[in-house]
Amino acid sequence: VYILHSEKMKRYYVGYSSNLEERLIFHENSEKRKYTYNAKDWTLYFKIECKSKAQGLAIESHLFHLFFT
Repeated sequence: VYILHSEKMKRYYVGYSSNLEERLIFHENSEKRKYTYNAKDWTLYFKIECKSKAQGLAIESHLFHLFFT
């Protein structure tokens, strides 16, 4: 689970991936229809290593609700 931050947008992005390095590259090269396309200054703010996909998705969901609801 990871949290990205954009100073330009003053926003955070919460995500889950089994391959963080690959996922960060995806965000750097995201398409127009993707949320992270709106800024090119995303930096890794925080990451949590999880023992399983289920755990990771649960943490991602919890963080999403903390940040965005």
